[in-house]
Amino acid sequence: MTTFSLYKRVKAGDRWKYQRILEGRGHRTNDLTGPFYARPFFDGKQFWKTLSAETFAEARDEADHLGSAFAAKAKGLTVAEFELSRNRTGKIWKT
Repeated sequence: MTTFSLYKRVKAGDRWKYQRILEGRGHRTNDLTGPFYARPFFDGKQFWKTLSAETFAEARDEADHLGSAFAAKAKGLTVAEFELSRNRTGKIWKT
């Protein structure tokens, strides 16, 4: 199962950029709020996926489930939640 890194968008000067959220010992994540982003691979392409979680703990859980869904999809299994899932822009994944 793949675990995705989580990202936030931050303003850097006059541009917006994705910044990876550091996890582990010495890094506090309990006060972070959404939106959060993950960067999975699907059909050989990497794209930004907006997560619907509002807290970091929920985002970590959602990213773990997303990794399981992509692994199942790669093996040819159908996952109902994965088929119905859409990101906030309404993009539908090709199956």
